[in-house]
Amino acid sequence: MKEGHHFLGAVITDVQILILVVSGLLSIVLWLFIQRARLGKAMRAVSDDSIASSVVGIYPEKIIFISFAIGSALAGAAGILISLETNIEPTMGMNAILKGIIASIIGGIGSIPGAMFGGFFLGIAENLGIWKIQAGWKDCIAFVILIIFLLVRPGGILGIKTEKERL
Repeated sequence: MKEGHHFLGAVITDVQILILVVSGLLSIVLWLFIQRARLGKAMRAVSDDSIASSVVGIYPEKIIFISFAIGSALAGAAGILISLETNIEPTMGMNAILKGIIASIIGGIGSIPGAMFGGFFLGIAENLGIWKIQAGWKDCIAFVILIIFLLVRPGGILGIKTEKERL
């Protein structure tokens, strides 16, 4: 069995490279879709103000249904990618969901680039942290970072500033 590729002192397997490439491509496609496609613009309009969007001819219920379908498809793709790296079991996605929520809070709720930044930040911080302490503390590192962000910048890095942060 192949050991993997050495990169900056870390070993990265072919499966991990595949996961990075596919998730990166999906993120770019999603961002382009939301920014450029007519349906993506309608999704943004419904997200901003569903009543005003219905006035201009957008059906919010239909857009919400399509958004849910796209989100479900992306969650399915994430489940497939996670299953390539870990054992398949009924609760295998719970840790990923928890880390995803923490990453979106760090980056800023509602900001796709913010969530991506939050995910990279959280992953790098956790893995740098377990170089110095035991791997069992990896989840604790994530929660400490979450608490710090909730106390210092509850809107996230790229999120909306709160009234307290504006002053």
